[in-house]
Amino acid sequence: MRRLTVALTTLLLLLILGRAGSAIPIVQAQTDPNPELAAQASIGHWVTYTTHNSGLASDFVPAVAVAGDKAWFGTAGGGLSAYEGGQWVTYTTADGLAGNNVTALAVDGSGRLWIGTATGLSVLDDRGTPDKDDDVWTTYTTADGLADNLVTSIAIEADGGVWIGTSGQGASFFDGSSFTTF
Repeated sequence: MRRLTVALTTLLLLLILGRAGSAIPIVQAQTDPNPELAAQASIGHWVTYTTHNSGLASDFVPAVAVAGDKAWFGTAGGGLSAYEGGQWVTYTTADGLAGNNVTALAVDGSGRLWIGTATGLSVLDDRGTPDKDDDVWTTYTTADGLADNLVTSIAIEADGGVWIGTSGQGASFFDGSSFTTF
């Protein structure tokens, strides 16, 4: 089951990264993926990033987002990993993340990353630099009006409004200053 999960995650990454152009170079994998799935991957070389051959924080990756030259990977238990220019950076609760179990990711028109976790919603403005020292974090929970702390999905409207799906308490809409729950 674990091998199938890694193979399917890899296929998803190939589809996303293949559409991102040459922003993230695709190279031959250092691990041996499932041959049947590898034969079906026709958009470049097969790539498998794991904790053994990269800076990925966990091998279980339930959320992926791409913004420009940077790929973001939300992991289960390891926090958030970012890949840009051949370098990996990991963000955890020690950096400002609401929780290390990341469940959803979305990038808004200003380049901020919205991060759903099992314990709240975080927004990261990395100021476009790999330096963590200038990062600005904002975290929202039920105390701020979020319907539930377990965020399952995030969608951003063209005008900047943010829809947040939660587990068992419905959906919230954030207009930039307050939440409305549906």
